[in-house]
Amino acid sequence: SWANDYVENRWSNNYTGYMLSKGYMSLNENDNYHFNGREPITRGELATVFVKAKNLKLKKDSTFNINLKDIVGKSYEDDVKILISNGYIDGFEDNTYRGEKYLRRCEMTKLICFMEDRVIKNTELVTLEMKESLKEKYHDLVVNEWYMPYVYELTVKHDYSLLHK
Repeated sequence: SWANDYVENRWSNNYTGYMLSKGYMSLNENDNYHFNGREPITRGELATVFVKAKNLKLKKDSTFNINLKDIVGKSYEDDVKILISNGYIDGFEDNTYRGEKYLRRCEMTKLICFMEDRVIKNTELVTLEMKESLKEKYHDLVVNEWYMPYVYELTVKHDYSLLHK
């Protein structure tokens, strides 16, 4: 329950409260998108939260392969198909989604970028120098990994006020 996960003055309370108030997460332990602040989130749980947050629907004319072999009958099956049909995610090379696995932080950065419509159309624009600057602050990053442009996008301050002068 929320009472078990709530810690007064915790840094995440505003964010968690927002997600709960919008219905993106639930306090009902029987829901796939149940909030448990002391546990990591699985790929399947996040799929459900993401679909709810973006109010996504299945794109019937999608050309993406939505028939991953390990999602059939799972509580998140429809949500994964919706995310794939909308081009937000894809499966692994072995035609699986691995929904029961916990999400790694690097995978989360890509999904957050998509969730916030901060799509990086050309990851080559994030230069080696930019990636190296992140490594100084976040020591566990591997500079040439696929996730670096997304980490960069989420950690760089954007000043959009210049557009309105």
